[in-house]
Amino acid sequence: MTGILIKQFLKSMEMNLTTLNYDNELYKEYILGSAEVLGLMCLHVFTENDMAAYKRLKPYA
Repeated sequence: MTGILIKQFLKSMEMNLTTLNYDNELYKEYILGSAEVLGLMCLHVFTENDMAAYKRLKPYA
């Protein structure tokens, strides 16, 4: 699961390397990788990889 989050983060960071014209879907993808994913990665750390706690708290991250 963490590997997927890292890939999403890196993809969004790559989007910063070029000038893009964002449509709504591309913008959502960028926000997912640059903001939401960071919250989910932090949640993994804060829950010490306790998957039950992670799943319970994920909607709030």
